[in-house]
Amino acid sequence: MHVDAKTGAVTMTGKGGTVAVKPPKLDTPPTTPPQPQSDAAPVSPPGPSADDLDKAEDEADKLNVRAEAATNSVETLRKQQLAAGYNLRADIASSEERLQLYLAKGNAALKAQDLKNAQKYFDLADGELTKLEKFLGH
Repeated sequence: MHVDAKTGAVTMTGKGGTVAVKPPKLDTPPTTPPQPQSDAAPVSPPGPSADDLDKAEDEADKLNVRAEAATNSVETLRKQQLAAGYNLRADIASSEERLQLYLAKGNAALKAQDLKNAQKYFDLADGELTKLEKFLGH
C-alpha cells in the first residue's frame, strides 16, 4: 500500500494487481460536529452586586435629602431677597441648578445600575451641595 502525500491517493498492490483509490473530493470545508445545546439561559455580563446597589442607593438617598434641605433654604432666601427688591447671588443660583442637574443624572445612572456614572454625578453633586451648605451656614 502506498499513499501519495500531496494528493492523498492510495495505491494498493496485491495478488490481483494494482488498485488505485482516489481520495474523496473536498469541495466543501469540513464540518464541525454540532455542539450540544444547553437548556440554561444565556449568561449575562456580571453587573453590580446587590450589596453594591443597596449601598449606592443608601448614599444617594442621603445626598438627595441633604440637597432637598439646601434647595428649600435657597428658595426661601430667594423669595426673601425678591421681596426686598434683590436677586439671589448668581454663583449660588448656578450652583443650585448644577446640583439639581447632577442629582438627576446620578439618579438616572443608579436606576440603570450604572454605578460608575452614578458615583461620578453624585460626587459632582456633593461638591455643589457642600458649596451651598457653606453659604447657607448648614
